[in-house]
Amino acid sequence: MDKVPYAFVMSLMEAFRIPEKVNNLKNMLELGRGYGRIAKEVYHKTATCYVFVPGVFCETLNDVMEDEAFVEDRHSDFRSPTSAKNLMELSVIAKNLVFDRSGAPAEGASLREVRRLMAMYKNVTVRELVVRKFPTASIPQRSLFSGLTTFFNKVTLHYHTETDSFQEFLLALVAGKKLQTLAVARERAIIHIMRED
Repeated sequence: MDKVPYAFVMSLMEAFRIPEKVNNLKNMLELGRGYGRIAKEVYHKTATCYVFVPGVFCETLNDVMEDEAFVEDRHSDFRSPTSAKNLMELSVIAKNLVFDRSGAPAEGASLREVRRLMAMYKNVTVRELVVRKFPTASIPQRSLFSGLTTFFNKVTLHYHTETDSFQEFLLALVAGKKLQTLAVARERAIIHIMRED
C-alpha cells in the first residue's frame, strides 16, 4: 500500500460527505490499513484553504493595480487552490482592516486573484474572515466593501479599543445579513454570537 490512488481517497471522502457539504473527518480517520491517515492528509490539503493578507482594504485603493501582489505566502509553499467542489472552508486572515501599500509584500497573490477566489468559492460552506486590528479613523464605504461584508458567513473580529472603523465594519457585516457566526475576541476572551434560523 505504498501508493494509494488520489481518486480512490477522494471517492471515499465524497462517500462520507453529509448533505450540508461538511466532511465527517472522524469517520474517515477510522478507516483501516492506513487509509484514515491518507484521508486526513488529503482532507487538509483539499478541504481547507487559508489566505493570509496584510489587510482587507488598502489606504490608497485607487493607487493599487489589480495585478499588484499583496497577499503574503506565510508558509512559503504556494499551491494552486483546490477545486471548489472539494473545498469545505475558506479562511481569510487579515492582520489589519486597512493596510499601508508600502508595507505589502513583494510576492504573493494579487487583488485580482483574491477576487477570483471569492467568486470561485462563493458556495463553500464556511467562508471565514478574521480581522486582527482596526485603524482608529473611520473608513470610507468602497465598492468592494459590500461584496466583502456579504461574502463571509463566519467572522472573528479582534477588539482592542473602541474605534470608528471597528463599529462601521461590524455594522456593515450585520447589515449584510449573511453571517451565521460572529465572534469578537478581546485578549483571551472570545464572545461567539450564532445565528439561529
